[in-house]
Amino acid sequence: MLDDKVIEQLKRFIDRIEARFDHIELMMKHHQEMDNERHKFLSETIAELKAEVADHGARLRPVSDAATQFKVLAGLATGGYLLGVCIPQGEVVGAGDVGDLEVRSAHHAN
Repeated sequence: MLDDKVIEQLKRFIDRIEARFDHIELMMKHHQEMDNERHKFLSETIAELKAEVADHGARLRPVSDAATQFKVLAGLATGGYLLGVCIPQGEVVGAGDVGDLEVRSAHHAN
């Protein structure tokens, strides 16, 4: 009789352990599925962001080039205007180097 009770308790104990293992395996499977979904979502999001960055870069390059060209042309135009204002009737004579430039006015001819 005592042996039957011990055997019955051991059987219930084994059933509970197996049920816990089954539950743990089910939870692990669920977590693995969730991780796979998360990984898939993050991979797709990263791919979309990379495509967006490439698109922004492609659209910004021509705008940046145009802005640079505008700055250069505006600088040249401003410089030419200032040169024309400062030396309206003169001529620039150089000895070969930019530092050696001198201005001769039409009114002060040598």
